Amino acid sequence: MLLLGIFKCGTVIKFIPDPVITGFTAGIAFNMVSRQIPTFFGMCCENLPTALHEKIAILYDAAGTWDHTTTILATASLLILYLCSKPPLNKLPGPLVVLILGMIIQMHFQFDNVATIGSVYGGLPRKLPTFVPTPDLSFQTVKTLLAPAFVIAILGAIESLLCAVITDSITGIKHSSNQELIGHGLANIITPLFGGIASTGSLTRTIASIKAGGNSPLAGLSSAVFLCLILCFFAPIAKYIPLASLAAILFMLGYKMVNFKHCYNLVVHAPKSDATIMILTFLMTLFFGIVMAVNAGVILSALLLMHRLSRSSAIDRTIATSRTMYDFSHIPTGIAIYAFSGPIFFGMIDKFAKTFSAISPDDKVIIMRMFDVPFIDATGLESLNTTINALQRRGKTVLLSETNDYVMRKLRNSHIIDTQVLSTAQQPILEAIDRASKILFKESV
Repeated sequence: MLLLGIFKCGTVIKFIPDPVITGFTAGIAFNMVSRQIPTFFGMCCENLPTALHEKIAILYDAAGTWDHTTTILATASLLILYLCSKPPLNKLPGPLVVLILGMIIQMHFQFDNVATIGSVYGGLPRKLPTFVPTPDLSFQTVKTLLAPAFVIAILGAIESLLCAVITDSITGIKHSSNQELIGHGLANIITPLFGGIASTGSLTRTIASIKAGGNSPLAGLSSAVFLCLILCFFAPIAKYIPLASLAAILFMLGYKMVNFKHCYNLVVHAPKSDATIMILTFLMTLFFGIVMAVNAGVILSALLLMHRLSRSSAIDRTIATSRTMYDFSHIPTGIAIYAFSGPIFFGMIDKFAKTFSAISPDDKVIIMRMFDVPFIDATGLESLNTTINALQRRGKTVLLSETNDYVMRKLRNSHIIDTQVLSTAQQPILEAIDRASKILFKESV
């Protein structure tokens, strides 16, 4: 992860489309809430699976085991959280109020059937992690762990930057992707020396921090200090915190994570393809988990983008163009102008074949106008070169016109496009027409 940040790979990873982010966030929120249902109602079921249909089956079987005391405590906690989100109580930190009240109630009444941090997890440790010796870094160990470490780094980078992108959409603050990866990389190098495991950005904790008023790096630092204080001084009483109160906090957090208005607008008003991607990402998060959902959503978005680019790219025979106010209706017979619009990439191969295979025998000079071409890829370069060579073999003269600097640099660097064609590739269209007229005159003489 450190190397991904140093080599600025975060700039590429962070480009995740909005429908994917929206569907993923809604799926995470739904999963988070559904996993807290047994805790909220005091039901006897453990280790809920990821898949929604399996989760529903287990919850259905455990429905008869719900505990009314736990449910009342969780419902009261949820009501307090709601009241703390409305004036005049909105100045109070709702989650902290719920945890303290829940802890006091449990300490006083000692409900045997209410699960707490102490009853489920045996309480909290009362000391900080100790430093452990440097791990074995033999060649065989590094060789064995290199592949899984790479996979964990990639998945961690995707999850962390996805968390950062979603946070940006909530706070309006733009993160630095590469700094994010460098920070996580350094943390994951140091953490194992104290017995920790690899970590990534946590969307749940991040959203909780934002909703509690955290708006700077001090939020993370103060959270760490507060956790240290709990471990060192408050662990004996923290064991009384009811898990039902924590479940209520996560219920409210899951509700706040989802922008229902934005989801509605995507489904109803956005292009159907974007709405489909959002819904598919949401469903895949519910049934197949985070990694599969994000990968599928990004791949589908990339395929959709390529489809849209191929539809926006065109090669048209030009008679006149209102954009530049040139009148091409009086150019000499024998000159054909083909205007390229949109990127020239692998999705345009069929358009090259269809357009230039149907050129009239009367057209002696072909002008390819590149005014609206923003970029060209390797397949586009090869297709352009193949088309130019095919036209030249048919006795046509090919001229390029109005090629921008970026595309021109790519054409030169490829070393496959005819040098004579490139020599005047950036000439204005009127100069290209004048040059074509002179070529026709020479041929006629």
